[in-house]
Amino acid sequence: MKNMKYGVFLFALVGLLVCGAGRARAASDFEWAGGFPKLVEENVLLQWVPVKDADSYKVYRGEAKGKATSLLSTVTVNRYIDTKPAAGKTYYYKVTAVKDGNELASSKEAEVAIKAKAAVVALKSPTLVEPRLKELPGGKAEVGIRWEVERATSLAGYNVYRSVTKGKGYAMIGSAPGASFEDRDVERGKTYYYVVTAVDDKFNETKYSNEVSIEVARPVKATSGPKDEPTKFRKAKLVLTIEKFKDIDGKVKPLEYPVDVAVDEAVGHIYVVSAGQYNGVLVYDLSGRFQYGIKKDGAGGKEKFESPHAVTVGQNGLIIVSDYNSSEIRMYDGIDGRFKGSVKANVEKIEKALSRTLGAGIIDVAVNSEGDIFAADPKTNSVHVFNSSGKQVFDFGSFNEKEKNPKFNGPIFTAFDSKDRYYLVDTGYARVMVYNSDGEYLSNFGRLGTAPGEFRYPTGIAVDGKDVIYVANGMDSNLQAFDAGGKFLYALANEKGDGPIPSGDMKGIFVDGKDRLYVTESYTHKVSVYQMLEGLVDIIPPAGK
Repeated sequence: MKNMKYGVFLFALVGLLVCGAGRARAASDFEWAGGFPKLVEENVLLQWVPVKDADSYKVYRGEAKGKATSLLSTVTVNRYIDTKPAAGKTYYYKVTAVKDGNELASSKEAEVAIKAKAAVVALKSPTLVEPRLKELPGGKAEVGIRWEVERATSLAGYNVYRSVTKGKGYAMIGSAPGASFEDRDVERGKTYYYVVTAVDDKFNETKYSNEVSIEVARPVKATSGPKDEPTKFRKAKLVLTIEKFKDIDGKVKPLEYPVDVAVDEAVGHIYVVSAGQYNGVLVYDLSGRFQYGIKKDGAGGKEKFESPHAVTVGQNGLIIVSDYNSSEIRMYDGIDGRFKGSVKANVEKIEKALSRTLGAGIIDVAVNSEGDIFAADPKTNSVHVFNSSGKQVFDFGSFNEKEKNPKFNGPIFTAFDSKDRYYLVDTGYARVMVYNSDGEYLSNFGRLGTAPGEFRYPTGIAVDGKDVIYVANGMDSNLQAFDAGGKFLYALANEKGDGPIPSGDMKGIFVDGKDRLYVTESYTHKVSVYQMLEGLVDIIPPAGK
């Protein structure tokens, strides 16, 4: 009906212009009005110059040239709308002028080709992925909802529904044109259940998607009081910048989107994960000279990783790389980059516990003194633990509803200290969680903020030989040091001591045995290496003051 109304309106407008500009003509001059017939949306608009003495008109249509013989209608005005043409066909129209039942004259036959309708893909219910909780200033929070995008010509958008009861009681809380929605109207201490529907351009709605849930937990108090600590800074001098590499085709190219870095001083290698066009691991010597690259199938190969994210050095110089989308952990020889084997995370037990399908996504790996690999997985908010033989031996994390430990939300980088304490950067709650090698919760430190000991968006983490923990902030140039108990020690400053070390989106970091700090800078496409200087200064105002 919408198209019909539009056609009538346009027809009346054009008819007024044409008819008002001329007078009826003799039957011998019978002709179509200028520009007619014409196709408007799904309708064919017919209009002709009035014929003198005619009391009616007969409108004919055919599907072959010279065959416009099927009578559509008899009308008393000089216009007609054919509202039933079939898409993809060509029609031929003719009109005759009639007086007292006799046809006085006939128009010329007019051809109109009807466009074929674009193929419409039937809408399917969206597939929701694991929601994310984002901490906001003032103790507030928001829930980020994401789903797989439906590719269909008729798609108009999505409706988002929420309930506080599992499997029922959904109420619509908003709509979205794309594949995401931010729910800012949430309360602490409640669990919310979400479903989404897809809507087409005629307002037809699919069935509910799969249900996902998230607990908006009450903020966990940090184990230390960072605002009570004095603000100290340690200067760091820039000594090396890594910005280029030589690709397999022999061409020197710029480093793109470095996301993690690790150093093996015994072998003399710096390993950098490049998530750009190269999509692999780049190997440099300790002076920053490029040595070779590692692809998914090993050094010199052509197969790219799907989404490499982290690199660490395991036992016997083994290089361990996480590949997020494939949920794989792949191992390489640290000297020549040969492929040595891989393991893949299994999340069937976690999916069963949560009653939904999630899939794994390995974003970071860390190795303890026994050679066990701890793999952080933000898709399931869990950590998968593999022994030195590559067997997945247990998991721990937020999926365990019986667990009394604080849940984490969005693990991104991890590290071990000399006592096998496992430090996990919990980006969603802006803190660092601490566990032992059995996956037992020990403590946490940090919270949302800009003061010493607080984080805005914590990313990389590294532990030096003295068990000093360094945590990078991805949203600003802010890199802080803590002791093993989570007590704030100092922040890093530039060599002049008049500001933080410059950085373009810090990701993975590493500290070697000579107090050299390696920082991957994703936005500026480089790895910066700083020599941390001895002594602390107290000349920079605290952040946010």
